[in-house]
Amino acid sequence: MASVSDIATQFAQYYYGLMDTDKSKLATLFRPQSMLTWQDELLPTGEEAIMKLQTLPFTKTVHKIGNISAQPASPTSPADIIVQVIGTITVDDNTLGLQFSQLFHLIKEGDTYYIFNNIFHLVTV
Repeated sequence: MASVSDIATQFAQYYYGLMDTDKSKLATLFRPQSMLTWQDELLPTGEEAIMKLQTLPFTKTVHKIGNISAQPASPTSPADIIVQVIGTITVDDNTLGLQFSQLFHLIKEGDTYYIFNNIFHLVTV
């Protein structure tokens, strides 16, 4: 059985790979009860979350993962995972990467996981 850290790393690589190549495939990672907070905008359903991600106002992204931290999400459901990702994102033809922080609450469903909570923020100080 894979460790929490291994699952988190595999998930992050898959998620950001889709964000950078084919956002339409992100829908497979969400369910109707999924939620997204994008910056300070709460999207309380999976459908709204998917729509937001697929209609972001840029055409090309490159995500670079800097750090991934993960923990079991619950003592009563130890297969569920909290994943924190810190990295940079380059948008369209910009050469300067923007720092971001993203938190995922992953729920085990059969042999796979779906995103229950997804919180994204650009890091600004």
